[in-house]
Parts: sequence; structure tokens; C-alpha cells
Amino acid sequence: MPRPVVRLARFALLLSLVGCATADRLPEPADFPSHTPGELVTLHWRIERAEGAATAVGVIEVGPVDRVADVLVALEGFDRVGRVVSRSTALVTPRGFGGQPLWPFTVQLGRTGQEERFALRTVQVTPRVMRGGP
Repeated sequence: MPRPVVRLARFALLLSLVGCATADRLPEPADFPSHTPGELVTLHWRIERAEGAATAVGVIEVGPVDRVADVLVALEGFDRVGRVVSRSTALVTPRGFGGQPLWPFTVQLGRTGQEERFALRTVQVTPRVMRGGP
């Protein structure tokens, strides 16, 4: 192949690889306005409101990754005096087997119309069972 054609082919390959990498980009913790720290996980999230629903969208920062199997999170809606008037949960699991520390999640909640504010919390962190041999 002539040298300009080889350069062009390399450039096209590089562009396609960059395009694939950015298309599947995970959100980062800094992309979210709310942060709820915990012992093994930290929730990074935002609320999206729609007619009749509220959705928490975010990532769970897991550390250490090899000690957590899944995380149960709850989105709760509170009325004017602080009572829970709506609640929904979601079980969040790793996206793959690569030991990624950020796990994306979405929790959708049907609104009652009484909600003044929303909170997201960790309900349960399930430890990963490590099997060892002698």
C-alpha cells in the first residue's frame, strides 16, 4: 500500500476506536449533584421529575470492588412534615466482570403528588462470597 493510504487507514482506525470508547462512556461521580457516602459504597445521583414519576439516575462507587456482590438502593419521597409517602427500590449489580468500581443505576418512583423532596439511600450491601481452597 502507498504510504498515504496506510496513514489514512491508521487514522480511520484510531477515530473508530475513540468513537467506540466515548459512546459507551460511564458517567463519573462529578456528573451528579447529590452524593450519599456509605461504608462500602457511595451513591452519586440526581433526580429527574416527570408527570407522575420521579427517577433517580446515577452511579454507585464501589470500593473495594472484590468485596461487594450487589447493592439494594431505595428512592423515597417525603411530604412537607418529613413522612415517607412513596418508596421504590432497585437492586444494582456490576455491569460486567472486569471489576469496575462504578455501577450505573436507575430507580423509578410513582409519585403520589405529596412529595416535597426525595432522598436516595443504601438499604443493603451484599458481600461477595469468596471461595478459597487449602
